[in-house]
Amino acid sequence: MIVDYTQHSAYDPDPGKHNLYVQNMRLGIYGGVLRIDLDRIGFNDWWWLAQNMDYKSAQVLDDPERQTRIGCLLTAIEQWLLSPSFAKQAAWLQHQSGLIEGAIILSKNGPAPFFSPITLKVDMVNGQPQPRIEKNDDYRKRLDDLKTKAGDSLEVKSFNSPHELKHQTNEMLKTLFPNSSTTK
Repeated sequence: MIVDYTQHSAYDPDPGKHNLYVQNMRLGIYGGVLRIDLDRIGFNDWWWLAQNMDYKSAQVLDDPERQTRIGCLLTAIEQWLLSPSFAKQAAWLQHQSGLIEGAIILSKNGPAPFFSPITLKVDMVNGQPQPRIEKNDDYRKRLDDLKTKAGDSLEVKSFNSPHELKHQTNEMLKTLFPNSSTTK
């Protein structure tokens, strides 16, 4: 397990507000899943409520504009994940250390499966539960097993570094829009 601690003091120039002894510390193990319904971008979700409206007329943006917006969204997410400022923007974000790994899942038939990259373990110490969060080493294997069973309806793109995340994001955009200039 990799542990990455960052410690700093919050500073306020007003002596009445500044406290040298307030310290923030963050453990560098974070996990999360971000699910995006790319097919909904450019569509009116309420099309079925309108009279005499069929599904084809639910698309409110043409395909090139949808591709541009999808590309912008995915690029923004990639840049957010790779941002060096992280905890300087919001207290709930970690300090970026360059250690990032994960998987991008593209699903052709409904929502992508959910397997968490972290897991909660509980040890009993002197009869008291002691919870701890650990990396779930099994989540990518489970995704790969599911990909094998799902065939071409599921695509899994794994990454182990910021560079690989950028590469896999570009590959995902090429998969989504093979004849577009949306890719980097």
